[in-house]
Amino acid sequence: MVAYYGADALKHYPECQPSIHVESPPTPIRQVGQGRGNTGVPPGNASKIEFGPFENLDNIWIGRYNKESDHSELRINIGDDGGTGDRFAVGYTHWDTNVWHDAFAVLANGDVEVSETLRAKEVKIEVVNGADFVFSPDYRLKSLPEVESFIRENNHLPEIPSEKAMQEDGLSINEFQIKLLQKIEELTIYAIEQNKKIELLEKEINKLQSK
Repeated sequence: MVAYYGADALKHYPECQPSIHVESPPTPIRQVGQGRGNTGVPPGNASKIEFGPFENLDNIWIGRYNKESDHSELRINIGDDGGTGDRFAVGYTHWDTNVWHDAFAVLANGDVEVSETLRAKEVKIEVVNGADFVFSPDYRLKSLPEVESFIRENNHLPEIPSEKAMQEDGLSINEFQIKLLQKIEELTIYAIEQNKKIELLEKEINKLQSK
């Protein structure tokens, strides 16, 4: 068995020649600039492929950008206003229905959409506000009877969305994690207060037993 690579493969298998499919009406594709290494290349686009039609005001191109010597980026430009109307989408077209399905998309405003599971070893979320305010002397902690009454009436914890609200609106991971931390800190205060009461009761019991 003989294996062919690169130019030799194209000689023996001409049907594998690379091609560009242009749909109707014709959509112009053009290369701008010449790709080179970083050495001696000033900051800016070293090479770029633009996708038309050019009368469309939304710029769509893929380009090599030299930030500085030995520091380059592959940039994909999907619009010109940073809004939500321009998207970089990865997905598939079903063979039977010819319907496009998004799997992953990046919006020009920075939002990311994933249609299924997002798997990662670690996710770091920037936190604006924490929950240390719970330990402030001015924080009003609901009494346990108040919490019990709220749960009986609403069937969920105070300041935590109901199951229905979660299903309809989804969850902000950042906000929800802080709310859970708030509830943990409140539980810690309840536990400390309960422990103080238990210690007082134990002292009273010991006094009664020593008589």
